[in-house]
Amino acid sequence: MRFGFFPEVEATRRGGCNPISAAPARIPDLSYLTEVVVPVPMKTFLIASFFTITFLTLASANESQSRSDQKDSKSIDFVDITNSAGIKWGIKTLAPGARYLIETMGGGGGFIDYNGDGFLDIYLVCYSQTPQADRQSRLKDVLYRNNGDGTFTDVTENAGINNSMLGMGLAVGDYNNDGWPDIYITGYGASKLYVNTGKGSFADVTARAGVGNTQWGTSAAFFDYDNDGYLDLFVCNYLKFDPDGKLPCQFFEDRPYCNIGQFKGASSVLYHNNRDGIFMDVSEKSGIGKASGKALGVIAFDYNNDGRIDLFVANDAAPNFLFRNNVNGIFSEVALEANCALDPDGNFRGGMGVDAEDIDGDGYQDIFVTNFSQQTNAFWHNNGDGTFDETTNELGLGKISYVMSGFGTRFFDYNNDGLVDLFVLNGHPFEPINKVFPETTYAEPPFLFENTGKGFREVAGLHGAPLKTGGRQRSQELIGGTSYCSASDQRLLFGIGDNEKIDALTVHWLSGQVTTSKEVAIDRYLTIREDPTSPTRR
Repeated sequence: MRFGFFPEVEATRRGGCNPISAAPARIPDLSYLTEVVVPVPMKTFLIASFFTITFLTLASANESQSRSDQKDSKSIDFVDITNSAGIKWGIKTLAPGARYLIETMGGGGGFIDYNGDGFLDIYLVCYSQTPQADRQSRLKDVLYRNNGDGTFTDVTENAGINNSMLGMGLAVGDYNNDGWPDIYITGYGASKLYVNTGKGSFADVTARAGVGNTQWGTSAAFFDYDNDGYLDLFVCNYLKFDPDGKLPCQFFEDRPYCNIGQFKGASSVLYHNNRDGIFMDVSEKSGIGKASGKALGVIAFDYNNDGRIDLFVANDAAPNFLFRNNVNGIFSEVALEANCALDPDGNFRGGMGVDAEDIDGDGYQDIFVTNFSQQTNAFWHNNGDGTFDETTNELGLGKISYVMSGFGTRFFDYNNDGLVDLFVLNGHPFEPINKVFPETTYAEPPFLFENTGKGFREVAGLHGAPLKTGGRQRSQELIGGTSYCSASDQRLLFGIGDNEKIDALTVHWLSGQVTTSKEVAIDRYLTIREDPTSPTRR
């Protein structure tokens, strides 16, 4: 059984973020998203400026419910419905020479209900400008409208989307608080902001808004760092890279295999929303610009529960960053002292995708990062005192990931048993990799880690082996960013096992307000509104 939750505020204070990751390769998740029994269609989106920590108290079903490690007759299967859904977009040929490195790193995308009909649409970011054998027109992004019947229609041209560049990532958020989700796209040498007109189309306002990042942008996140009710924007920047210059790379079949550790990193960018449709670059003023890394993934979340949104950045071949929000518009980079910058031996890893979830129900968000091959992925438990402990191996997430290159990732309860599971999308970016490391393959299978209550076990090959549980408190936080270059469903979904009701649903808004609903029915989406007239503000 499942329960879905929409935090919402009045239209003049509404916004959005991208808390759930969904790269193009995760299109099979559409079948997962359609399992809710009684959906309540909603036109509005969520607001990152009112990030919520939501506590769900379940009615106890059977406290001593048994758990089985065996696949049963009602197991869950994930089916690839890409073709039958009408998703025809794809890129098969990448650039030769140095530009190959750029094109192997990009290609994010995600879900957005751009027309407010209650159905999630799909936006895919074009990561190549290399001519394709089966195409005459230039490559560009694509927007697929959800027809509401399991199929999609390409509406890119009608929607005014003409983005054509070496794209990377996607972020979704209602930055002007008009009730319609807008789109920010990152890429190599250019970025774009498209405002949603509310009429089924978008307009390019990049220049006017002042958010034309010209570095190598990757993941991005809308979030409200100063709690003024308007979404600000954080953009990850990757490397200082000149494809025409001298590169620390070896070439195999005219494709570069590069030592990322020998490239110079770049500083990420923080844009403050001035509430008039224009952003101001406050990277240096805020302290964000003082840290130079190789950023690929970001989450905007409140790791220390002080009511201010912080940032965790996954860096490739460099220590990770944890930017603590100091309330005064200044961020302090504290990853090393918080113990989430390096591996247990003091080495940096090749961080790419990232997500956060309160796995143990203690009210504090834990962190998971996917890493490059010949390294393990990383899970950091939040101790609640500003520090983290890495428990990757103890949870069964380490050894199995060593030979894989992890990119996209997302926590979700795939079998609705109340225990949050974990999905990881793997794949090596360098096609001739087996010529360098014979034991490593280009195509790699994904991981579906099932939460057993004591750790995780990989069950992708089993297609799911449901467990049952009940009688405990769960919490989720609406976070920005997540995964790798992706945006996703903006609802908070709770699996509740065999429980037939929810005793209490408590929402802690960043404004300081607390909203509690009692005896909540299940198998539906619920909209909860924050009172916009309340003077409470942190």
